[in-house]
Amino acid sequence: MSHITEYTPAASLMLASDVVVGGVSSGPQWGVGFYDIATRPFGRVTSIQGVPFVFVQPGAFRLLNGATLDFRNGRFVVDGCVGGSAHD
Repeated sequence: MSHITEYTPAASLMLASDVVVGGVSSGPQWGVGFYDIATRPFGRVTSIQGVPFVFVQPGAFRLLNGATLDFRNGRFVVDGCVGGSAHD
């Protein structure tokens, strides 16, 4: 007998330092991903404007103070944060 498990998503923003594509370094960038709240590796779930987020990189959330997460042209974009902008 199989069991159906419930999936409760939480968004996650992660900082990648010195992203290199085709031999060109673009510096640090933010990436957007998702975790199942019940199976995330660790991290406190925080609700931001009704959307659950989990931050798994210690201290990285401090760099997002005053930043804006947007969805443009089919991609997530983080503007106004320390460490540059991000495209996922």
